[in-house]
Amino acid sequence: GDNLWNTDNWYKSLEWYAQSVQNEDGRFLSHGDGGNDGVLDLTAIMFKNAYPESELADYVLAETLAGSDDPETDKGLMLLRTIFAVDPDKDLEEYKKGSELELAITHFDPERNQLITRNKWGKDQLKLNFECRADSFAPNHQHADRGIFSITGAGKTWGTEHFRGIESRHHSVVTIDYKGQGYFVPPGKWISLVDNEHATFGVCDSKYAYDWYFHPTLSGFADKNKSRRKYARWS
Repeated sequence: GDNLWNTDNWYKSLEWYAQSVQNEDGRFLSHGDGGNDGVLDLTAIMFKNAYPESELADYVLAETLAGSDDPETDKGLMLLRTIFAVDPDKDLEEYKKGSELELAITHFDPERNQLITRNKWGKDQLKLNFECRADSFAPNHQHADRGIFSITGAGKTWGTEHFRGIESRHHSVVTIDYKGQGYFVPPGKWISLVDNEHATFGVCDSKYAYDWYFHPTLSGFADKNKSRRKYARWS
């Protein structure tokens, strides 16, 4: 059969993983369900098997394994992990938080409407994640977070992501009279990107997401007595 791991679109996701690395070792950050967990170690292992000579795959594996002792991320699939077990060629410290990979300091995905930009690579980087997704037209695993941003600096992440915190109040977005965006979340619009040696600007339009209602049963919990039920769902 075809080796699907060696297609360009699969390999490009490795760059996204590397761009998503935070200042803390073994920490990744993106948005939506699972955005707080980062790469599953089995995924990083499989990429290393598919691209054994790739420094990018090696770095992503090293970062992933640095965080894999967290019991929340170390779950299941032990047989496959055993079969495809592989170690990184380099220690994580040798990569100096990606600064040895010569990746761009600004990464923009026009399909996801995601901007990741930093002043430099390394542990003392200042980094911004900014996103306004436009690809939601049906129930999915996205959150009510059009226009969300997260900042990394001074060695840690400021404004993190939550696995099932789908409401706008759990994200770094605007609320209007304490009300957030509708859910299932409508699409936003990306307006423009300016990126040069002086500054980087991203502009989006998330108004449409605020025009919709957040249904009271879509809280992520089945038990109506849970404390989160005390809060308005449209927030």
